[in-house]
Amino acid sequence: FIFNITVCKKKKCNNINYGVLFDLHTVQIAGSSKFYVRGSSMTFNFNAGNQFCLGLPGRSRLFIPRSAEEHDAVISKAIENQLDFIPAFWIGLKPISLPLTSPVTSNQFIWLDDSALTFDRWAPNEPTDDVALKAVFYDQNAAGWANFGEAFIADVLCEIDSSSLPLPAPLHNDEKDITYFTTTFESPTWHQAKAQCEEKGLDLVTFRCRNDNLFLSANLAELRKIWIGLISDTTPGKFRWINGDKSPYRKWCNGVNPSASTGCVVFSME
Repeated sequence: FIFNITVCKKKKCNNINYGVLFDLHTVQIAGSSKFYVRGSSMTFNFNAGNQFCLGLPGRSRLFIPRSAEEHDAVISKAIENQLDFIPAFWIGLKPISLPLTSPVTSNQFIWLDDSALTFDRWAPNEPTDDVALKAVFYDQNAAGWANFGEAFIADVLCEIDSSSLPLPAPLHNDEKDITYFTTTFESPTWHQAKAQCEEKGLDLVTFRCRNDNLFLSANLAELRKIWIGLISDTTPGKFRWINGDKSPYRKWCNGVNPSASTGCVVFSME
């Protein structure tokens, strides 16, 4: 790579960024302490998506709305904040018992915490009358719930109880956090770029949502390529942000197979 600009972000001394893409306060539903995460450009089968949500900080799980109002507001925000053009995401519905029985009807499903459905957002002609289709996602194209096979690959929508987080609520994109400067190296290695950020009390840049990606690519396009704070040390596909940020956001270039890759990551504007 031929580039000699290092892009950093301010260190967060008193806060931890959890990769939350949007919070309920932005849609103004009274009395809720939840934050919501729409999955990244990684996609999941149902079981993997459920584990992804459970692995987020605090009390986290697949999205289980308590009212039609909460459901509609969060779904609207999730679509607004979508990271890629993945038209479906898993939510926290499951069969009451297995196997399903034909004809498959809405009253055969409950939330993952075993609470009953108190409202209906099934898409037209759903659920599909097929006893093998026991997982449920929100289908953006049909504007409602649809049942599908657990092995189907989709995005994911998680929720976090913010009262369970050990530190203040997740931060959002803040453009003034971006700092960039000419390095003392003509073509710095990832480790040299990391060290120069740290010398200035900064971290290599991280991405928490699509807006971070768009801001950087729109404002620093002339840089062509920059090192970012994402790395996979030894295990292929296990990438992490070096500052401990839990952001699930990834936006891999076309043709890149992260599941088979290790090493340092460069952000390409090309």
